[in-house]
Order: sequence, then C-alpha cells, then structure tokens
Amino acid sequence: ILHRDVSVGNILITLDGEGGLLIDWELALNLNRTTRTTRQWITGTWQFMSVRLLQRLSNHHEPSDDMESLLWVVLFVFLRYYTGSLNEIQVKEQLDKIFNEQ
Repeated sequence: ILHRDVSVGNILITLDGEGGLLIDWELALNLNRTTRTTRQWITGTWQFMSVRLLQRLSNHHEPSDDMESLLWVVLFVFLRYYTGSLNEIQVKEQLDKIFNEQ
C-alpha cells in the first residue's frame, strides 16, 4: 500500500515520544488491486514529494517515492529540532529556503 502523502503533517507522535502513527490514508493506493492502466493522479504535500514526481518524470507513484518522502520528513524534523548554533529565526529562514522555495 502506498500512502502517497508522507509528510510532517501526516505523522503523529505519541505523548511519550516512543511511537508514531501515519495518518490520512484517504488517497492511499493498494498496489495489489490497481493495475498500471488505471488512471492515477499525483498527490502529496509538495515539500515532501519525491524529485521524480515533482519533475513529472512519471505519472505513477512508486514505493520509492514514499521512501523519499520519508527521507525529506526526517531531514525536515532534524533541521527543525537540531540544537546547533542557529537561533530560532535562522532555523525558520533555512527551512523556508530548503522546503518552500520552488
């Protein structure tokens, strides 16, 4: 099953921080029930979509696209909560530069 919208907004973390839950499965795709001839549309939060889908190199969402989305989520969370030398304003500016500029 492909989720097709793995993003920060679709992951809930438990209060104790020990677990998480991927939510918002409305547009998920069961690969065992869908043939490649079935019309599909590209879905997802663009900041976390795979480069392949953003560049329209394919009209089909693949498992590797969900995996790349997960990589972007991990990078975003790491940069957002890393306690390095940047202050909160600098972190926000860098996140906007990486994830919001097209």
